[in-house]
Amino acid sequence: MLLYVSLYFPLINGFWLADDFSNLYRAWLLDQQDQLFAGTMAYFSQAVDAVGAFYRPLMIASLNLSYALFSDNYFLWATASVAVHAVNSILVALVTKRLLSWSGYKSSAVIAMLAGVFFAFSPVATEAVAWVSTRSDRWVTLLSLVGLWFWSARPGLDAPKTIWLLPVCVLIALGFKESAVIIPLQILLLALVWPGGAGRSRWLSLALTFLFAAAFLFLRYQLLGSATEVYRGSGFDLADITSLFNWWRALFSNQIGLSLVYLVSLSLLILTGLLSFTSKTYRLGLAVLLASGGLVLATMLNLGSISSNGEGGRLFYAPLAWLFIALGVITNAALYQKKKGTESFQFRSSIGAFFTLLLCITIVLSSVMLSKAQIDKYVQAQDSNSGLRDAIPVWAEQHEGLTMLLVPERIGPVVAMRNGQGAIVMPPIQRIAYLQHVLPTRLNEIERRHSQFEEGLTWQLRYNTPTDLSESQLSALFEPAPADLPDRVACWHQETGTIQSVIEPMGEDWFEKARWQTLTKMVMAVCPSLE
Repeated sequence: MLLYVSLYFPLINGFWLADDFSNLYRAWLLDQQDQLFAGTMAYFSQAVDAVGAFYRPLMIASLNLSYALFSDNYFLWATASVAVHAVNSILVALVTKRLLSWSGYKSSAVIAMLAGVFFAFSPVATEAVAWVSTRSDRWVTLLSLVGLWFWSARPGLDAPKTIWLLPVCVLIALGFKESAVIIPLQILLLALVWPGGAGRSRWLSLALTFLFAAAFLFLRYQLLGSATEVYRGSGFDLADITSLFNWWRALFSNQIGLSLVYLVSLSLLILTGLLSFTSKTYRLGLAVLLASGGLVLATMLNLGSISSNGEGGRLFYAPLAWLFIALGVITNAALYQKKKGTESFQFRSSIGAFFTLLLCITIVLSSVMLSKAQIDKYVQAQDSNSGLRDAIPVWAEQHEGLTMLLVPERIGPVVAMRNGQGAIVMPPIQRIAYLQHVLPTRLNEIERRHSQFEEGLTWQLRYNTPTDLSESQLSALFEPAPADLPDRVACWHQETGTIQSVIEPMGEDWFEKARWQTLTKMVMAVCPSLE
């Protein structure tokens, strides 16, 4: 835990990334309107975003609760994020230990602990921890593990009561993210091979989780017109499976050799466990492994493909938790066997034990090294966003009029800015609003900006200065008005931590399409790292 905290501590002292801006701003605006509670409750009867079919009321509620508790203090938001990952890592160890206990493996504490360590330091999970807005994946994972922990309770006085907490956990998880509908299917795989049979109570509690999942899908259909679609127009093709390889290569672009060592070691450890055919634990471990793979498959079927830029580690957060539980269960089965005629245990072979130990050490060391490299990338992106936040007021004070400021969408595999990048020039991130002076723009928005300027966006910013980014004020900005251009174009130079001028002044000749199409190249010449 000390190593874990020291590894993630630089992120806690960081800054907002990507969707964090829009989520923070949404909560702040509701608070300013004295609508924080009412606005939060409204998301229980409406979609989160018109762009996609999102219904995640508890996720929005948790974000707004964070604002109510922590205001815009990033340190506290990030501390909560890192803490949830730590809890999930402990749960991976505890669930692994409990599943092993069903086969009588009393000597499983070290293996169970290793499963938790593998998950805690997984370099793929870094995105889900570093990006505070990805809490939906962390909480669905936490609730699925807590539900499995209760459902798999050993026979005793409390077992009948705890078994019924599984559907409660699933019901809460459904409010965080639609991926929770897979949890009943995952538990079903375990129930089918449960040592000695799952029993009537477990089957009934599982049936209730399926009922909740079906009701949730029906509600989605009523609200969004689709029970399962999340990203509109997405579809899966077998060729899209190659996106996983492109994603992995982009994620570990500078450590591809070490990442292969990590991947091969994990694969060999899984294979070692799968070669143990004689234990009850083998069947249980294989069921958990299939549950992990099934969640990956469901993700791919829903999204179609994974970003080739290295983004998407958060989508594998829950499958990773289940993978490492499976790894702990089948590894223990590969290591230990009962002595004939006794209740004691022994290694299946000393060579196998040594080989397994070597693989475990390799996985831990490569995990820590890869996670450190990933965290460094996120800290770099956080520092860039923080520096940009500080540079905007200075630039606005020194330059009259409106600047179209090109900002980075990505810094390596890290998403730095996204749809809500306008929040970086508004309160609470800024002391006052600067949108009338600085218009944050991503490279892929340059062409669209030309049409918006022709339709009057610049004029609206000059003469109808927005005080916030509420829906009404944003709509007003895009009302027809006289065509006008910004006074200048500038870009954020990450390496020097300064805003660099690209065009000043911007004359009327920039309304010509042919000339406007040269703007991207000019921006890249000044700030090449924006690409």
